[in-house]
Amino acid sequence: MGISWWSWRASQLAVTPKKRKMGAQNKKKRTIAVFTGKRGGFGALISTLEAIEADPMLSFKLLVTDMHLSTRFGKTETEVKKWFSVAHRISLGEYDDTPVKRAEALGRCYQKMVKVLSDIKPDILLVLGDRGEVLAAAYAATELNIPVAHILGGDVAGNLDGNRIHAITKLSHIHFPSNRDAYKRILKLGEEEWRVHNVGSSYLDLVREGRHTPNSEARARYGLSKDEPYAMLIQHPVTLQEKESFNEMKAILQALKKDGIRTIVSYPCSDPGYTGVIRAIEMYAKEPQFIVHKNIEAVDFWGLMAGATFFIGNSSSGLMETPYFSLPAVNVGSRQEGRVRDKNVIDAKATLNDITRAIKRAKKPSTRKTFKNKYLFGRALAGPHIARVLKEVPLGYALLRKKVTF
Repeated sequence: MGISWWSWRASQLAVTPKKRKMGAQNKKKRTIAVFTGKRGGFGALISTLEAIEADPMLSFKLLVTDMHLSTRFGKTETEVKKWFSVAHRISLGEYDDTPVKRAEALGRCYQKMVKVLSDIKPDILLVLGDRGEVLAAAYAATELNIPVAHILGGDVAGNLDGNRIHAITKLSHIHFPSNRDAYKRILKLGEEEWRVHNVGSSYLDLVREGRHTPNSEARARYGLSKDEPYAMLIQHPVTLQEKESFNEMKAILQALKKDGIRTIVSYPCSDPGYTGVIRAIEMYAKEPQFIVHKNIEAVDFWGLMAGATFFIGNSSSGLMETPYFSLPAVNVGSRQEGRVRDKNVIDAKATLNDITRAIKRAKKPSTRKTFKNKYLFGRALAGPHIARVLKEVPLGYALLRKKVTF
């Protein structure tokens, strides 16, 4: 007869602070439930999952949901399975592009995560980012007294992500911010210093190791000639101004059309307003200038970055990954407002004139020579650092009992 959920959690909570100091914490192999709902976010988990897999004292259960299971966004579960086995598929179903339907889908995510986590009984739930499904997963774990470890907390943004990310921080017990600014913000939110580890961005681990598709191969795969200049475009919805999502994407495409540069276009994320972005893409999809894909796998994405002329849009990739390729990035609109950025980032208002100005600046050969990046998102490998903390952090009451430092 299997152990009940409540009996299992009681045994976990029995590790008191006194016992922890005496070294009486668990020495058994730890199970980490790793949750991913977004195609881009999975790329940032690869090095951490590899480090967990390589450690004899750790194992993981991979949980996939939302965009990974959606045909509308390329069903990127296929990419995930090329790397690791999937333990649980948490389907939210295909849903309409409205805040109500998105909120209902997140409610389903919460309910299903309660069931999955109850079955798995993990030692820790590992989540990444600021999306709604991450908040739902973190809340489910909180109600079940499962410690939550959060990657990429502490940042700010000019949309709903900026609200959710701090809510996830307060539900989490271990923090892995990507930069010094985010680290300090988490401490200001009242988190105890021993819980916060400034590991840098795990998005960059494979990039730094050169583990991505060679640019020549990526060019051939995506229909680009050997020496052809090209741009990369990802524009997500503006969640606080959903109706502007179409207009902003249209303005970007108009500016690119005017410039004439070949452009690799990737679909947006599933935030409310995505149909407006897709509608704008479809207006230009038949133009030979634009190469449209619902998804670009992480290793191909970085391989394309390695040879691009510039990156454009409002994706965090434009802030976080482009500096390491010395790639000019045109950051459009307010979605990334307030987030730290390096010297290669050119901010533009979401208007045709301002985007056109920024593109011209990004294309100047002298532009790359003028910015001296500070590499704000770290230089060391974050994944192995995260895995080490997950293995060594004491479990039990002291971890779950959070204090506010102000």
